[in-house]
Amino acid sequence: MHKIIKITLGAFLIVLGSAIAATAQLTIGEPGELPTGYIHLSPTEVAERVDNMIEAGEITSNGLVRTKSGIILSGTPHSLLIEAGVFYEYYSDCRYDTVYRYDDPYWAEVKGAWMTNWQFCHMLNR
Repeated sequence: MHKIIKITLGAFLIVLGSAIAATAQLTIGEPGELPTGYIHLSPTEVAERVDNMIEAGEITSNGLVRTKSGIILSGTPHSLLIEAGVFYEYYSDCRYDTVYRYDDPYWAEVKGAWMTNWQFCHMLNR
């Protein structure tokens, strides 16, 4: 009886995990591990999306730094950088037992005498 329950539970978790991954396209990184850059959207597409957001009144152009060709160097909304694949939204801690969002206060907590949790995990993953 226990074997049937374990098999059923295992199959359920596999199906659930693949359904979540297929719909959310969620990728979990580790501190120190960086995506390879603009994976899903090009820098030009990101700049166009930012321009559309400015026109729609969702954001302002204050703080945007652009190149002469219009590519945004800084000031891009985080949600758009995550969508483009520039960095992950979620990262696992050093023990790989908890996943935190990139802006979770956990990452800024000091671990030991002088390093934050982010710095400590980054050092371990180098």
